[in-house]
Amino acid sequence: SHAFFWHPAISRLVSSSNSAHSAKHAIDCPLIIPSESTTLPMTWEMGLDGHPRYTLEELRAQCVGAADPFLLVEDDIKSLSGGIKELLLSDHPVLEACAKYFFDTAGGGKQIRPTMVLLISKALNGDSGGISPSQKRLAEITEMIHTASLFHDDVIDKATSRRNVASVNQVFGNKVAILGGDFLLSRASVALARLRNHEVVELLSTVIDHL
Repeated sequence: SHAFFWHPAISRLVSSSNSAHSAKHAIDCPLIIPSESTTLPMTWEMGLDGHPRYTLEELRAQCVGAADPFLLVEDDIKSLSGGIKELLLSDHPVLEACAKYFFDTAGGGKQIRPTMVLLISKALNGDSGGISPSQKRLAEITEMIHTASLFHDDVIDKATSRRNVASVNQVFGNKVAILGGDFLLSRASVALARLRNHEVVELLSTVIDHL
């Protein structure tokens, strides 16, 4: 089995003048270690006043040879945006273009959430190591829900850019951006219902409720 580290997008690179890592970039993130044979420590320094234990260079050195979680599901992630765009086909061209905007122009972003869904799916599928169509669809649904929240957030925040491109509200206007977010949520909800898994539907519905 492989030990691997998870570096979430919310992990922060900080520079502290009060620690041994002065003037160096240090990383604040969890180390997730499924293998008991590894000697890597499992620590996570948290809080705005906490000092990260490792510099980024030190962390990279310790994880040489560890499995890269993004490479483990690379092929499935590459086709993710295509699957989402198939779910967003509509007879309303402006609404469809708005909903597909980030998947067409920004390559779908970091795709942290669907990567996590696919990794867990791969792990739970055991020896087969494959990812089922319903698991792939769940990853797509997760990213659609997240993207819908970004549409609405950018309208509220009056954002001008997102993922190094113009924000959807700048391109299509506030009204269409809001409708595009709603459209993403509605198509994600339909796809979710078609999974016919009560537990998954309840969980993702709770996520939408908490947006």
